Amino acid sequence: MTRQDPEIQTFTNEVMHIQESLNQINSFKTDLVNLWAIIYGDRDFSKTHNHFNLWDKLAYNTILYLSDSNTPIVFETTTSSVEIFPKKGLLVVMHPITHHSVPLVDNHLERMALVCNFAVY
Repeated sequence: MTRQDPEIQTFTNEVMHIQESLNQINSFKTDLVNLWAIIYGDRDFSKTHNHFNLWDKLAYNTILYLSDSNTPIVFETTTSSVEIFPKKGLLVVMHPITHHSVPLVDNHLERMALVCNFAVY
């Protein structure tokens, strides 16, 4: 992937828009602190986790899906869970204490996403 790829351009534009919006609605400034791509193949999964203790002052996580998938991201609380099925172009913004997981991928299709974190400064 390069900066000229439509997915990267879409993600970059969305990240800039999100950061501007966060800075307008909050009493604190946010900055992009890291960005990565994740590709789940057949039989991959992610255990329940959050991003709260990974980086000091982390404020928001964002996910831009690069592909449709029959394998959801699952948001969990102590009493319930919500599943969101990725669609190409879907952008998810969550707080870093949000517990989430990805069940076992078993449909032989790659599940691709770009992820970034915003911190408070």
